[in-house]
Amino acid sequence: MAKEPPKKPTGTRSMMHISFRPGRGWEMGEETLRLPERKDDIEQFIAECFVNAMNKTAGPDEAISNLVQNHESNLDFTVDIGGKEALLELTEFAPLNEFGGDYGKVPNSYQPGQRAQLYLDLLRKKSQKQGGAKRILLTYATHDNFTLCMWAAEIVKRQLQTETLRFDAVYDLIVHPDGEGSIETVYPSDLNPELAKRSTDSLANSSSYNLSMADFTQTSPTSRTTPQE
Repeated sequence: MAKEPPKKPTGTRSMMHISFRPGRGWEMGEETLRLPERKDDIEQFIAECFVNAMNKTAGPDEAISNLVQNHESNLDFTVDIGGKEALLELTEFAPLNEFGGDYGKVPNSYQPGQRAQLYLDLLRKKSQKQGGAKRILLTYATHDNFTLCMWAAEIVKRQLQTETLRFDAVYDLIVHPDGEGSIETVYPSDLNPELAKRSTDSLANSSSYNLSMADFTQTSPTSRTTPQE
């Protein structure tokens, strides 16, 4: 009997939405991302989401095609970028060891500096083990409370201005419940001009809060990842 492919634990990715219905007024709901159960299928879904998101804005020399999932012993995928072959490595940002190995124990709030450090640790580890020429690293989160707020992302980018990773590029993919994705270029990357006047310490010691459905029943609508002073 063939061995069943391993299942991969995932967190919860959701999005709040508000709609207006005549005769009923404003209504609030929540849409949740449904991921496959098997590890290979999740990675295929994430990779396809990344390719689709990249190709929406890519020029002819940046378009990605020929996505091929590799064997377990190799980097996850082979792709063509502008007609040139490259390897794509996927890794989920889920530092569960910091929270007792349980997604349910991950708090809604965090300090961007602490979260940025955990993310940087992951990048350095992957760079040392899987880095190399013509290789791209793609990070993603399957849990709302592991998505990086813009302050944590800025701290990461500032630190990487003084470091060299053994990847041609690093991207972070935010997967939305509708299956679409948005991409943050992590390395090499320009800094956020809107945060230029903020010191790294002030960003690191701020707080970010991911609102849940329960929060939305008590507060006014706002962003899912809300940095706070």
